[in-house]
Amino acid sequence: MDTPKFITHIGWESLRTQKTTLLYLIENSKKHGLDSHMTGDLDGLIHLIDGLQDYAVDELGIPEMSVFDFEAEEDRDKSTKEEIFAMTSAENIFQYRIESDGVYVLNYDKGNKLIPRAFMERIFDDHMHADIIKAKIKNQILDDLEKIHDAFETDDDGNYIFDAEMTEAYGGILEKYCREQWAKVPKPQAIYCGRCNEKLNPAKAVWLELSITDGNYYPEGQFPISHESQGGFSFGKDCARTVLTRDSKNEGKRNN
Repeated sequence: MDTPKFITHIGWESLRTQKTTLLYLIENSKKHGLDSHMTGDLDGLIHLIDGLQDYAVDELGIPEMSVFDFEAEEDRDKSTKEEIFAMTSAENIFQYRIESDGVYVLNYDKGNKLIPRAFMERIFDDHMHADIIKAKIKNQILDDLEKIHDAFETDDDGNYIFDAEMTEAYGGILEKYCREQWAKVPKPQAIYCGRCNEKLNPAKAVWLELSITDGNYYPEGQFPISHESQGGFSFGKDCARTVLTRDSKNEGKRNN
């Protein structure tokens, strides 16, 4: 399979440096005034870069030294107990949530329409989207660990304990992410009959072209070459027949 064209234009050493900058911003997020949502977005970009870098090494054969900053990667793996807890909790919350029906049956868009289950399942099955969601959950937990530390249970050794109630507390992040992605999907525009203003099924609508020259509508492919067009207009089948019959009679009267 041919390498995607955009991949061939990537400067891997530049991308390596850019990833290191993102890792620095996340590590020093509070210093730079970044909240958990911002660091979650940055985390998503890093996961995207991870995938590109793995592709470069595994599929394109580019030397690892040209792709990865090993010092930064090593620092990235040095996680605190809070980070480990947040990471494992995010994984648990994600899995519990997608295996329940709640995430699918009560998720509505801004128009109060239910988001299709098949769409959400594609989001959850996509590794990039899944990683971004988990990163958002993880960063929200880390943010809460700092702000409301006492709300989290710990064992005798001071290690944090995962509570099933966290699934409800943070599960809404999945629904919110799906709503954001659904909002980006182009939606078909509603069309209405030019005569009775009834909403039409786009697959059954009849399109007629209006002539500025004589004010008549014409079926597709029958518009006079010498006329100036005002554009196409949608009609229901019966209304289209009525309009064409009316215009045909008007044309006959003008010719008499």
